[in-house]
Amino acid sequence: MHQGTVISATDKGAVVSLPYGVEGFCPSRYMKKEDGTPAKVDDSLEFKVLEFNKESKKIILALPKVEEEKEAPAKSAEEKAAEKAAKQAKRTVKEINDNIEHSTLGDLEVLAGLKENLEKQEKAQKGE
Repeated sequence: MHQGTVISATDKGAVVSLPYGVEGFCPSRYMKKEDGTPAKVDDSLEFKVLEFNKESKKIILALPKVEEEKEAPAKSAEEKAAEKAAKQAKRTVKEINDNIEHSTLGDLEVLAGLKENLEKQEKAQKGE
């Protein structure tokens, strides 16, 4: 965690000035403050370093996330049961698809007979 000041903002994010003259970039999806409002130019906030790449001289920052569990309402028993049923159905479909025998063109009798006829015709044409 580092204290930083937003020095410019665009649609994609903001440039943040960190201590020792270092600058980092904070993508717009990580710009929400604890109260839910986006950070603005000249705001001085605590930023978390998400990515640091010395070679490309790139620092990606984010504001600390608010605990989403407190805001999200608890799932009802019906929703949990529906999710469980959907997972079970998905698993059953996958098992069925894994057990299906797949036919190839060589496996089919009609096509195998056609193949033999074509081979006989080719041999007859080469023999002429």
